[in-house]
Amino acid sequence: MAWNIVTTFLAGAGRNLGHGGLPDRDSRYARAEDYVQAVYKLWEHSWEDDAVVRDRDRRQFADPAKVHEINHSGPYYTVYGPHLSEPSPQRTPLLFQAGMSPTGRSFAGRHAEALFIRATTPAAAAQVVADVRRAAAGRAVRIFVPQAYVVGSTEEEARRRSEELLSRQTIEGNLARMSVFLHHDFASDGSSTPVGELRKRPGIAQPVRDLLNATDRDDWTLGELIRWIGNKRLAGTPEQIADSIGSWQAVGVDGINLQYVVSPTSFAEFVDHVVPVLQARGLLQSSYRPGTLREKFFPGNGPRLRPPHPARGQITR
Repeated sequence: MAWNIVTTFLAGAGRNLGHGGLPDRDSRYARAEDYVQAVYKLWEHSWEDDAVVRDRDRRQFADPAKVHEINHSGPYYTVYGPHLSEPSPQRTPLLFQAGMSPTGRSFAGRHAEALFIRATTPAAAAQVVADVRRAAAGRAVRIFVPQAYVVGSTEEEARRRSEELLSRQTIEGNLARMSVFLHHDFASDGSSTPVGELRKRPGIAQPVRDLLNATDRDDWTLGELIRWIGNKRLAGTPEQIADSIGSWQAVGVDGINLQYVVSPTSFAEFVDHVVPVLQARGLLQSSYRPGTLREKFFPGNGPRLRPPHPARGQITR
């Protein structure tokens, strides 16, 4: 089991939790820091290693003297405990994180064992990979990039299939999705407005400006740009896709987070046609290692988190 630690970017999530909207990024990560400290104590320190006795004759599952309250008192959460169930072999699940802001990278450097990063090319990923590994201060971290593919027996077939899928989308649907992601109402900008004109408007928030600067095509309309951003995928043969995956590995990326274009077709085609090529090139395993998920990611280190991860810090009883 793994846990992707997400602080959310959706204003609706904040409203549903009684905040009246989305707290700012620093507040979200401050809450996340307090939250993970509380669950670390539950997972790592509430039950001693030999607390479970399973004594059928005495009808005793656990020794109560070895199951402890954690008495966590933080700025956002107060949790007395104890944890309600015995520890898993991993105790703390394998920890994923996806924050790419400076605050998010700092948080990931302290906590994450695996990280999703956003990068459009291997060259762009190289600096992010270096920053993440620097923030991890020597801890082993696995890094993944999201990638989507359209597979064809020839390059021409793959491109034709990709264009067919693109033709089924609407500009309005893409604008609505990006409006949610960036907290900006793109409908008010006009889908037919040239990107070059939008760049000149004052008062544009930085995330929106970053999107407008994602291309140098000033002649593109906003709708064309948004649809391009939302459909950045590789259409190609299994061999071409394997080449691309190898280029990510060359800059220190450990793997891909496979995205679908059509579900479940995208996954089935990747498994049937791309996986054999990757296995033949030694880029993908052909069987799983034994043990927990953490042992599969970090063989030879056992199922538990290792110091100096903050989850392994001591608490006073």
